[in-house]
Amino acid sequence: MYIKEINITGFKSYKDITTIRDLSPKHNVVIGRNGSGKSNFFAAIQFVLSSEFTSITQHNRHAFLHESVGAKSATARVEIVFDNMDHRIPTESEEVRIVRTLTMKNDTYSIDGKSVTKTEIVNMMESAGFSRSNPYYIVKQGKITELATASDAYRLKLIKEVAGTRVFDEKKEESTKILTETQGKIEKSVTLLGYINERLKKLEEEKEDLKEYQKWDKMKRSIEYTIFDKEITEAKAKLEKLTDQRTKINTEQNKYETLLIEIKMKIQNTEKQIRELDTHYKAKREEKETLVNEQAELMERKTHLELSIKDLEAEFNNERDGKKAAENEKIGIERAIAERQAQLDELQPRYQKLLEEESSKDSDIRILDQRCKELYAKQGHPEQFRTVAERDKHLKTELQWIDRQSYEMKNQIEEIKKSIRADEEEKETLGQRLRQEKILLEDLSIKMNKLSQEIKHKKEQLNKAITRRMDDSHLEKEKREKLTMLQYDVNRMEEDFRRLTPKATMSGITSIKTILDEYKHKRIFPEVVNGYYGRLIDLFNCTPEFNKAIEVTAESRLFYHVVEDDKVAMKLLESVNERSLPGEFNFYPLNRILDTQPREIIDKEARPLIECLQFDQKFNNVFKMVFKDYALVPRLDVGTRVARNEAFNCVTMDGDQISHRGPLTGGYMDVKRLKLDLVRRLKNAENDKNDLEKEIDCLTEKISASLNVVDQIRLEIAKRETEIQTLNNGYHDCLAKKQITSELLNKLSNNADNEPKMAQITKLKNRLKELTAQKESVNNQLKTPLEAGLTEAERDKINKMEKRRADFGNRIQTINNELQHKLFKKREHLNALIESNAGEKSNRLDTEQAEIKLIYERVKKLLDIIGVLDFNIEEYSKKKAELTTFLEKSQEKQKELEKSLEEFAKNAEIFCTKIANIQSKREEYSKKIKEIGPLPADAHGTYDKLPLKQLDKRLTEAMNHLKKYENVNKKACEQFIQAASQKDDLAKRVNELQKNEQAIKDLLTVLENRRYETLHLTFKQVAKYFSEVFRKLIPNGSANLIMQTLEKSLSTRSTTTLSHSTTMQSGAETETTIGEQSSMPERVLHELETFVGTSIKVSFTGGTETRDITSLSGGQKTLVALALIFAIQKCDPAPFYLFDEIDAALDQEHRRAIAEMIHDLSQTAQFITTTFRAELLEHAEKFYGVRVRDKVSYIDEIAKASAFDFVQDDQAHT
Repeated sequence: MYIKEINITGFKSYKDITTIRDLSPKHNVVIGRNGSGKSNFFAAIQFVLSSEFTSITQHNRHAFLHESVGAKSATARVEIVFDNMDHRIPTESEEVRIVRTLTMKNDTYSIDGKSVTKTEIVNMMESAGFSRSNPYYIVKQGKITELATASDAYRLKLIKEVAGTRVFDEKKEESTKILTETQGKIEKSVTLLGYINERLKKLEEEKEDLKEYQKWDKMKRSIEYTIFDKEITEAKAKLEKLTDQRTKINTEQNKYETLLIEIKMKIQNTEKQIRELDTHYKAKREEKETLVNEQAELMERKTHLELSIKDLEAEFNNERDGKKAAENEKIGIERAIAERQAQLDELQPRYQKLLEEESSKDSDIRILDQRCKELYAKQGHPEQFRTVAERDKHLKTELQWIDRQSYEMKNQIEEIKKSIRADEEEKETLGQRLRQEKILLEDLSIKMNKLSQEIKHKKEQLNKAITRRMDDSHLEKEKREKLTMLQYDVNRMEEDFRRLTPKATMSGITSIKTILDEYKHKRIFPEVVNGYYGRLIDLFNCTPEFNKAIEVTAESRLFYHVVEDDKVAMKLLESVNERSLPGEFNFYPLNRILDTQPREIIDKEARPLIECLQFDQKFNNVFKMVFKDYALVPRLDVGTRVARNEAFNCVTMDGDQISHRGPLTGGYMDVKRLKLDLVRRLKNAENDKNDLEKEIDCLTEKISASLNVVDQIRLEIAKRETEIQTLNNGYHDCLAKKQITSELLNKLSNNADNEPKMAQITKLKNRLKELTAQKESVNNQLKTPLEAGLTEAERDKINKMEKRRADFGNRIQTINNELQHKLFKKREHLNALIESNAGEKSNRLDTEQAEIKLIYERVKKLLDIIGVLDFNIEEYSKKKAELTTFLEKSQEKQKELEKSLEEFAKNAEIFCTKIANIQSKREEYSKKIKEIGPLPADAHGTYDKLPLKQLDKRLTEAMNHLKKYENVNKKACEQFIQAASQKDDLAKRVNELQKNEQAIKDLLTVLENRRYETLHLTFKQVAKYFSEVFRKLIPNGSANLIMQTLEKSLSTRSTTTLSHSTTMQSGAETETTIGEQSSMPERVLHELETFVGTSIKVSFTGGTETRDITSLSGGQKTLVALALIFAIQKCDPAPFYLFDEIDAALDQEHRRAIAEMIHDLSQTAQFITTTFRAELLEHAEKFYGVRVRDKVSYIDEIAKASAFDFVQDDQAHT
């Protein structure tokens, strides 16, 4: 056993956690400058182990708390870790951690995390080899000097402490106190014996008068006893009868109570089933209402579509028939137009010829008329013109006018021809436009058909999407119903868990969950969230048959929190304290739990309990720590055998426990109160609930996605319907434009507008001809005379031509009017009718027919679902009726049972009252029997056969006789007997007290003997080891430890040494060997009383002359004191020693000797020393340097060379 590791936090100059780990089991040296914190390091060890700091007052606690830059530490904590591989400390653990934590309010100790008292730690250390009477396993600065300069009496006191004589002194003091009390009791008892003897003499005189009284009193008491005994016997018989009846009633009552419990359970289950049915029925009813509403909407839509389809079919059929009729009619119209066009084609040339001929003749007439006018004018020229020049001038002016008119007419003819050519070009343009519009109409019709097909397809998709959404919604409702019932079960199980779990534990679990939820929500401290693995109960699985065994084994540890390391635990505790959250918190930090190898179980009928668990190997150490010492056995006898032979704690499947220390615990366990099974069911229910919530979330997302798809499809349908409407409007617009273009083209094609233009050209040509003739006439006026007019034949011919021309003109006009105002318009109307967008109605008809088909399918599906729902609702109604009937019957049965139980209770109360009355009478008679007092020997059986009347008569007789002795001392006999009895008892007591007195005196003698023997043995060992150690430290030297005594009778002083010879010293001093003293008690007492001190005689040169320690130098005193300390330690060895600068006052040679001594002793014990010298470093195995910075001390492991450098540097500076 040795100190393996030391952890210091907030203690004196150590602020943050300072860990000194991997200490050597042999010699460890701590070096550092003065004021760096070496002494505080030693004080930290004493703080935990030494009794010096056991009681620290509130006022003095500040001195132990660290205070440097910043706030003062609120807690001082020191942890010492012992290696216990040799199991010197009586525990099965191979490592023991002792912690002391000090705050301004609390001072606590713990061993391996379990709170303990200081006394428990002291007892544990004593069991490990630390003697309470040996204070020298920790040697601080100044302790050596104190011992070196101590008086002889102090050294004697020290040896007595080492010998443990204090125990004997305490026992002696206690025994002396008891002896004094015993002697006092003896004295009082002797006095009381004298008083009793005088009392007995007086009572002897009253006995004669009492004998007669006692005779009749015995008779009275015998009779009373007999009467009372008869009454008690009768009462007992009645009581047994009533008890039997009450037992029967109780049996029946228990039977009815069992039935009542069963009925209540059935009622609860039935009510639960009814609740589930109501929930299910409500959901089915709501679903049915939804489906019925949807069916109504679909039926309304179906009716609307049926009417619309009917109208569309009628319109489509009418249009189809009308189009067919129009096509037939169009053929007739085209034929009529062709006939009329042929007539026009036949009449037009003849009409044009006649028109030209008429125009020519008309022109000829006008020319002839003009010539006549010219002749008449010529005849009048002499009257009009006086000279030739005037006439010629007039004619030239006329010729100029004719030229101008001719030029203008030619221009007009060209303009009219241009207009005719423009009409031809426009005709060609209109024809091109008409063809383009026909192509556009066909393209629009194709696009509308395509969009109609797409709408039809989209509506099919829409119906499928709506169906999927409704199916998902139905499934979601069913899942939510299951979730509601599951949530009810979870809430009930959580309530049961809270009821079965201690409030503090439950509060702790809730608090930890609150903190972790806050961390997750705020996304802070991920290392804590990830480092928290859950409660121990959450980290393993097992079959249900092992639940009892595991639960009774682990108990409250099932709810300990498993974390990655102690940092996670400290952070959680810090958060708990900051928020002042309630609860009990226990953690298993994985980094603090060591891997231990479990022992094998030899017995074939037993198996390790840990094998029944399934868990992640990450938590192997935790489960080993909890379950490694437990074996699972099939029976109690097997468990007893395994616990006795293999020292395992055993547990059966039923939860009965057998401790290897002996106790057996167990009994009936209510399965309903097993928390492990409840937590497993709660965990499974929560997992099912989480899975169901995830499924519902997925369905919700799916429904949302379906809604989005439905909306998207509807948008696309609306978009395409808008596009169709736009295309339809464009189609009608294009059709109207085509009709206009066709009408314009028809007008241009039938030459109706060109005939006036051609006639105008003819007129202009004729007029031009007239002007040419007029010009020739003007030029030739004077040359040839003209006739005055036409012949009659010519005028008749002209008239006939005018009639024919008018007739042809009327016929052409009639034909043109028929073509323009009737046939062409009729043809355009038929074309429009034929080219009307019948495809739109066809597409609408197809779309609505597809939609109504989907509606038929959906309605059929809805009817099937509604039929199933109706069946389920009907089944629900039947089931509920059955359950309700069963519930009513059960409730009636419950009422009957409760009524019966009330009757039982009333009857039981009556029986209880009767029994209580009889018991009261019996007790009363028993009390009276007791009041009778001691009975005569013949009281039993003397009057048993007499009836109660005779007994009463004799009782009256006895009481009459007793009246004569009313004034007699009725208690004289009793008092005499009592006094005699008291005398005997007191005499025995005095005798016992006297024996006890002698025993106590003998015990005092034994204690003195043992005290002397112990002191003698201890002194002998210390003196022997002192001489040996001194010779080892000073090879040429010698030393003796001398017991100094004082002879009381002679008032002279003597000394007792360990030498085997007796010599005389100067004066009255003598030397005798302790071993030669008499063993007689008087002699022992005498010797112990004469011990007054322990002196030391040493020689450093090896000569015969020895010197007293008081005459030595400081270094020599130190060496002698160290030799004595080593001797005490060898006499009463400890597992480890702490030396603080014990070589400070020694020279180099003596320091080397001390170092060699420590090296030899470190083979069997651990040494931790501090020094400023190199000698102690030579044989040490571990070196630690202490440094200070900003008033904070630090300890680090250093190399041996660094330690030597530090010592040499320190010596150079000093």
